Amino acid sequence: MHELVQTLEFALPVTAIFVVVGLFGSKPRTARIGDDPTLALRDRVKVLEHERLDLDRLCRLTLEYVERLHTVASLREIPAIALEFMVELFAPEEALVLIQRRPAVADSEREQQLIAAAVIGSQVRQGTVMEIGTGPLSRTATRGTILERQPAPEAPVEFRGFRPDLAVPMRMGSEAIGVLTVSGAKRRPPLATRLLQFIASAAAQTYKSSTTINRVRSEADLDALTGVLNKGALTQLLSKFTGDARQNGRPLSIFLFDIDNFKNYNDTNGHLAGDDCLRLVSRLVAERVRADDAFGRWGGEEFLLLLPGRGPHEALLVANEIRKRIAEFPFPFMEKQPLGLVSVSGGVACLPDHSSEPEGAIEAADRALYSAKRAGRNRVEIAPEAASPNVADEIQALPEVEDDLQRIQGIGAKFSENLRAMGFLSFRQIADLDWRGMASLAETLGTNPERILREQWLAQARALHREHHGEEL
Repeated sequence: MHELVQTLEFALPVTAIFVVVGLFGSKPRTARIGDDPTLALRDRVKVLEHERLDLDRLCRLTLEYVERLHTVASLREIPAIALEFMVELFAPEEALVLIQRRPAVADSEREQQLIAAAVIGSQVRQGTVMEIGTGPLSRTATRGTILERQPAPEAPVEFRGFRPDLAVPMRMGSEAIGVLTVSGAKRRPPLATRLLQFIASAAAQTYKSSTTINRVRSEADLDALTGVLNKGALTQLLSKFTGDARQNGRPLSIFLFDIDNFKNYNDTNGHLAGDDCLRLVSRLVAERVRADDAFGRWGGEEFLLLLPGRGPHEALLVANEIRKRIAEFPFPFMEKQPLGLVSVSGGVACLPDHSSEPEGAIEAADRALYSAKRAGRNRVEIAPEAASPNVADEIQALPEVEDDLQRIQGIGAKFSENLRAMGFLSFRQIADLDWRGMASLAETLGTNPERILREQWLAQARALHREHHGEEL
């Protein structure tokens, strides 16, 4: 009897706890004649203790995943984390994380679509797009309702062969973000639906905050005309991304590009039309880049896209996709452009492939941009991986003849006059400039540094050297 009292003293508080939280997951065994009530009670206590331990494990698991969601470094990690949680909780045959697509100026139907951002064990491939309609997953996304049973066999479903057992919406207030859904769940512990709702809410909150102008940037970081990041903000991010890349041992690529023949567009159609063109280009690019990338206006008609974690060849694919998107868009007045369309040319460079410093990578991308211009425009080129020739090495052998500017064809009388007014009397003095000084000089002259140093002027300087020294540089 004393043993029974001790058992009751332990069991009654535990039982009370589970009654309060409603966690009786198993049905009590029906008493049979001759059953020992003490043994039955002990069995019940063991079941309750097992359920308590299982619930404790699930709570710890949920909190662990919520913490992971709130500390993601990249927006693309969110669907993967949510998918991992569903696998841990349900051991499903199939699971999908669907994210609602952002609206786009070139595709008004995008905001009525969900994309499979993370997939496991399903015939549905990652990246598959689902049109929002009247099916069960669409209702979950648009109405915010929970689907807790598989649709009838004759009921239509959005993805062929995928019949969800459970679907929970990802929402921020009334705004739909996406859907978490599983099929063929092998287990469904107590409170599984509530726990999945908890994860869906945390994922939606993180996703929303991350996509609000790259974690809600201040207006001081934005270009007033286009609404994308300005040069100051891009410079700060370039420094931050460079530090992150060095710490993590991952590449950082940059895509520098500008609008081809923009002066013609401005002069022909007016500055208001030119401003509209800049806004459209900005929006077309901003809609296609990842939330963990950084895109903005570098100056004038020039733009910069930072691509952390991607090497030069992957960045080249992104750059060409952007170039094609712009070339195919029906800009106003595009028929008046020399190419019959609005296009961009750009250069791609990468840290550490092309430079160990961000400034060097920008210079490499800039040189590749001008190479793309010379090759006919509406193209992207990748900077050569080999280091650029050291300007200092070339300077030593350049001619020292005073006032040799008049002998360099292509400068012209106006350029010569401007150069002399700036204190330059010989080509050697120009060659003594570093790349930044060369770029500043080129801007003043209305040309580009590639032309000044690397092309015809340098070639003619070599010819002058041969003339005076009788040997090649």
